[in-house]
Amino acid sequence: MFGRRHRASSCATIAAFIATVPSLALAEVAYKIDVPAQELGNALRSIGRQTSTNVIFEPALVKGLKAGGIHAELTVEEAIRQLLIGTRLAARRTSADTIVVQREPESPPARPTPSNAASSSAESDVSSGGPQTTAANSAGGAESAGVEEIIVTAQKRAESIQDVPISISAVTADQIASRGVASLQDMQYSIPGLSSFRYGPGGQEYIQLRGISNSSGAQTVGQYLDEVPIISDSQGQSLDIRLLDMERVEVLRGPQATLYGEGSMGGTIRYITASPDLYEFSGAFEGETGSVTDGGWDYKANGMLNVPIVDGVVGARIVAGYERDAGWIDNDLSGEDDTNDASIRTLRGKIAAKLGERGTFSLLALHQDSEQDYQNFGFDRHSGARVPQFNRDDYEVYNAVFQYDLGGVDFTGSVGYIDRHQDRQADNTDYFSPVLGSIGIPAGLVTLVRTRSSNDFEALANEFRLSSRNAGRLNWSIGAYLRQSESFNGMHSTASPAALPFEIYVLDQHRESSAWAVFGEATYDLTDRLTLIVGARYYEDQQKFKSFSETFGAGAVDVGEATFDSLNPRVNLRYMPSSTSTYYANVSKGFRSGGFNQTSLGGGIVTIPPTYDPDELWSYEIGSKQQFFGRKLDLDVAAYYNDWQDVQSPSIVPLATGFVTINGGHVQGLGVDLSMTVRPVRGLALSATYGWNNLEFQSATADKIEGDPVDFAVRQSWSASADYRAPLSASVEGIIRVDYQHVGEAHLTQRAFGQVQTFPEREMLGLRAGVVLGELEIVAFATNVLDETAPLVPPIGALVENTELQPRTVGVNVKTRF
Repeated sequence: MFGRRHRASSCATIAAFIATVPSLALAEVAYKIDVPAQELGNALRSIGRQTSTNVIFEPALVKGLKAGGIHAELTVEEAIRQLLIGTRLAARRTSADTIVVQREPESPPARPTPSNAASSSAESDVSSGGPQTTAANSAGGAESAGVEEIIVTAQKRAESIQDVPISISAVTADQIASRGVASLQDMQYSIPGLSSFRYGPGGQEYIQLRGISNSSGAQTVGQYLDEVPIISDSQGQSLDIRLLDMERVEVLRGPQATLYGEGSMGGTIRYITASPDLYEFSGAFEGETGSVTDGGWDYKANGMLNVPIVDGVVGARIVAGYERDAGWIDNDLSGEDDTNDASIRTLRGKIAAKLGERGTFSLLALHQDSEQDYQNFGFDRHSGARVPQFNRDDYEVYNAVFQYDLGGVDFTGSVGYIDRHQDRQADNTDYFSPVLGSIGIPAGLVTLVRTRSSNDFEALANEFRLSSRNAGRLNWSIGAYLRQSESFNGMHSTASPAALPFEIYVLDQHRESSAWAVFGEATYDLTDRLTLIVGARYYEDQQKFKSFSETFGAGAVDVGEATFDSLNPRVNLRYMPSSTSTYYANVSKGFRSGGFNQTSLGGGIVTIPPTYDPDELWSYEIGSKQQFFGRKLDLDVAAYYNDWQDVQSPSIVPLATGFVTINGGHVQGLGVDLSMTVRPVRGLALSATYGWNNLEFQSATADKIEGDPVDFAVRQSWSASADYRAPLSASVEGIIRVDYQHVGEAHLTQRAFGQVQTFPEREMLGLRAGVVLGELEIVAFATNVLDETAPLVPPIGALVENTELQPRTVGVNVKTRF
């Protein structure tokens, strides 16, 4: 079994990492610092880039200050202290790779701010182009009312989001807390180009970025938790990540195959958890309750505890959360009210160790389980389901990360393991009844067909990479990636009250994948302002497949073995005329692996290809990131053209209950992403985003005609928000926030199945108002203020009811920290 074999392998590898810790020298390392005389803020940023250190500071603190040049070999702390001489500022290391610059301690340094448990005030919204809020809070640093730089690691090295030459949004801990969101799905339309839908907590989820999405094959958007890839091998199986104590979430738009690999066709989503503060003990608590229109009461409780085990060397951070979502859908057959209530339990621990100035080690463990007796299916908050359509999801994620400075070259090693189990039940009576009648089953003999399904998925992923640091004009990264995964999928459809002489439908599938990749990327400064980036990844995936199926008593076995490969380049050109202006052009290729079909579905009459190949996407993009008027205006705009070939598409098999996947069709189209934040006065941030694409099929497939849109892809969405924070007295701060999101129509066009469905547009409005009293924050909120009733998903496939949207919810949220 994969579980015993690879879980032992994973633990052995993690243990080997831990065993190396005591043997490492805890010596400080000196860097060759080359910083000319300039403004202090720019000098601090330069040191951060040269040493791969997050140097965090409030721009107002350094405004108008100058720094002398440094041309010497110094440690990070020595270099920053030299810059700060005579400024009445001090530097404080808050984690292995983060230093916060703040006023000399007249006031004590603030404690870390956990996301979604307690948070300091922030003045900005989702950042998509320029740095807009503090990363210090989520890194354990100083609280600030000003606008801070966001440091991201989208390109596998720490750098300002303003300098990253791709289209990226970063959602910080403060932004998560100020919006009061529990998952990325809650604010998806405020991130240009992103949309998703989920049937319920832990249920199936489909994610699209920039119009890249479909209903079959592997996933089209890569996802990571810290350094672990958390995608499965099929569509709709994304992990339900709760945004508890997150340092930030990065959404990288466009193909990211070079650095992130398989599945990152439309882009990559990175969930980055908050690391332990090695110096200070702290904690936080959040409680919330709300009343759901036509339903019951929501409530949740989250807590965080940060403990330095060895001061400045080893620390631990523990996060726990419980959510009870109220139901609002009544079952007209059983007479039960509010049947779709759900519970979600989350427990996460993270240990971090600083190995002198040279190395760091961290170990993450996450457990989450969710349970919902009836998923969010119905019409106008009523359901006719004959059986509980439950969903139960239970998963664990582990990640050990070791980083070490080899002397001008950084080594990073990551070992990640995922173990997930799901159980579902569905009422498929209306789906199978016409078929039963066609094969001679008398009407009324079968009044119920229930389908039970289960899924077990395990994956062990390892990545090792070397990156140069401050090597002059040329910098580089090379790496290797190994991943083994195994999944078991079972499905059984049974009839009642009559006992039929055969099983209606049985499916038991077993898949194995052994994938590896090598990748590299080089950055070369053609001039002081013009930079060329070139990279590539070669990927190979050996898969095995075995399936037993039975349809109306006729059984079949399918077995397959195949290898899929892909070479994926990237070329990027960045021009930075100043530290507040970036232009870039990017050409990149994305891909996802191939897979197997059940050839037995053809019954010997129809020839079915045993495999389908990887499809590929070429994307051409130009973009600009601008900061104006001393950061009072941030503007990020990108335009792109996608060319998607050999699209993995579903095809129905005549006289069969299933479908197969084939390569067919060619999708092309343009798109635009736009985001803007304006700060007209202190304490007020006005933000807006816009996403549009016109991707269409250029040739017909088994289920598409020319001009059909991409399945599930939202053509147009936009958002606007206002966040205002102002002192009401010497000790009380007031908070008012308004969030508006519009999502346009999407489509599911599967003509081979006789389905052409429109997902309706929706308008979402949220309000929050409250006060901050020292370490206590009390906020009243309302979500879905307009009580929008347009469904998330109309009836599709075997689902004969809508996937409903949660009604208006009004409640109160309380946060505190210590």
